[in-house]
Amino acid sequence: MSDLDWKRPLDEVLGDDATARRQLAEHAQLLPIAKGGETVRFILGRLREHWVATLLTTLVTLGGAAAAAVLPRLIGAAVDVVAAGGGTSEDAWRLGAQILGVAVVQAVLSAVGWSMVSALGQRILAGMREEVIDRALDLPAQTMERSGIGDALSRVADDVDVAARAVNNLVPSLIQMGFYVMVTMVGMATLSPWLLILVVVVVPMYVVSALWYLRRTAPLYRRERIAMGARAQGLLSAIHGIPTVHAYGIERRETRHVAVLSETASVLNMRVMYLVGRLVLFINIPENLALLLVLVLGFVMVHVAGAPIGLVTAAAVYLVSLFWPMMAVIFNLDEVQSAVASVSRMVGVISSIDPAASPGDERPSDASIRLEGISHAYGTDEQGNERVVLQPIDLDIAPGEVVSLVGASGAGKSTLAAILAGTLLPRHGRVLHGGADLAHADIEAVRTHASIVSQDVHVFRGTLREDLRLAKPQATDEELWAALRRVDAATWAERLPGGLATEVGEKGERLTAEQSQQLALARISLRDPAVLVLDEATADEGSSGARVLERAALEVARGRTTIIVAHRLSQAMVADRILMMAGGRVVEQGTHEQLVALGGDYARLWEAWAG
Repeated sequence: MSDLDWKRPLDEVLGDDATARRQLAEHAQLLPIAKGGETVRFILGRLREHWVATLLTTLVTLGGAAAAAVLPRLIGAAVDVVAAGGGTSEDAWRLGAQILGVAVVQAVLSAVGWSMVSALGQRILAGMREEVIDRALDLPAQTMERSGIGDALSRVADDVDVAARAVNNLVPSLIQMGFYVMVTMVGMATLSPWLLILVVVVVPMYVVSALWYLRRTAPLYRRERIAMGARAQGLLSAIHGIPTVHAYGIERRETRHVAVLSETASVLNMRVMYLVGRLVLFINIPENLALLLVLVLGFVMVHVAGAPIGLVTAAAVYLVSLFWPMMAVIFNLDEVQSAVASVSRMVGVISSIDPAASPGDERPSDASIRLEGISHAYGTDEQGNERVVLQPIDLDIAPGEVVSLVGASGAGKSTLAAILAGTLLPRHGRVLHGGADLAHADIEAVRTHASIVSQDVHVFRGTLREDLRLAKPQATDEELWAALRRVDAATWAERLPGGLATEVGEKGERLTAEQSQQLALARISLRDPAVLVLDEATADEGSSGARVLERAALEVARGRTTIIVAHRLSQAMVADRILMMAGGRVVEQGTHEQLVALGGDYARLWEAWAG
């Protein structure tokens, strides 16, 4: 990375790194970001949910601010006693004790209020963190593939971290200072209406400075968070693709790509810091003007209006005590903006993505599947037209029937398989499992009813026993071994150092691709769904491994309604019915023998494959 110049245009920072430009553009419109009003309504709603804690916190914080506002009056009274010379030592001691007592009360209430605000904020934030993760896990696989995991990760990691720091350090301070400023202004007004001149002249200048700052930094913070999400995605892509990076010798290219994204985020942050410097210049004006006004107004009140010196002293203490809260609020606006940007991204995910709540209570009555006029499209092209991947399809699959989907890449096989499995809702039409419309069905019932195994199988970190029990938490070791034997996996599982207790996955025993697929099929055996979708689950294996997996898949599929996305036509031959797909349509269907005899697309495909 070159020497960082925060004045450089972002286009120049990005240079000719097309990947960085694309990721920034994508992250600007991936997972939703809540608007300001929506974020405020969300937080107020959460405060209402914790209304008892909110009320107690407000009362304690307000009590601390009120105690702090009483101190200038007591100090002014002490000055009058000393200036008048007519008071007794008992009066001075009494006022001193009162000042000390009020100061202790103010300190205690402020400390308790700080802890209560922080605790309330952490409870709300903890709930938000869980909801963001819950919504991210509920995202359709296609959405996560398009957005990339970086944006979701930055929201459940970076954004939560920023918000947590704000809740611990910033929010309690701002709330206490806000209450103190309001109570102090009320105290000044009740002390003498003339003091309102100070409020009317000085406070608007602070407000104008804050608004000037907010208008210019809000877009910068938003773009900075987007750049941080793109940077996270770039880092993850480079780390996950280390073998490919080494194979092609593109280490410098990937390093430069991540550096460009990092420099973009840094440039945006430094632009904010420049605005902070200008803000410091602005707020010096109302501060110095306030000091001048209190001296002039104090002289007039004492020597012209005959006001007590103690009143003017109290007014001066009020004013000086306002400087720090007002300045602290403004100086913390950059952190406020960053925290608000992070919370808005969290609220955007929570509010805009439907949770995994069942849309209805319909339950499948059998293992049949019916599609009624289903079609699907992903987004739009440059002309604003939908990218249609499935044309309208009607289809009936009988309980226990094995259906194979065949066709060239991009024919719509995987999309149709996901719709049949219930993991993807079509843009149009209805999907019925056992007579239950999935748009109005109980989600847990559907997930128990149908399962899908794809090419990409994830082995979770933990013991082999724990990984298998994801499908059936209460399964005994005997049931686990039976499932492994059913998919021809018991042999290699017995050779593991600890058997079922062997750590697998990340930082554990590394399983081969074939073993991972067998593990996934063993989970299916334990889960025992009525409908099984195999989305090219054996496509990437060599001939020997492919035969093992094909036997395992057919064994697990026996007795179930099964849909096979066939990569090799040997997989299609075993099906009761073959659907030949092209251009998002089912162009031919029938048994292997019928389609070969038909002499159409499937027959030509079979001839080419067999030859």
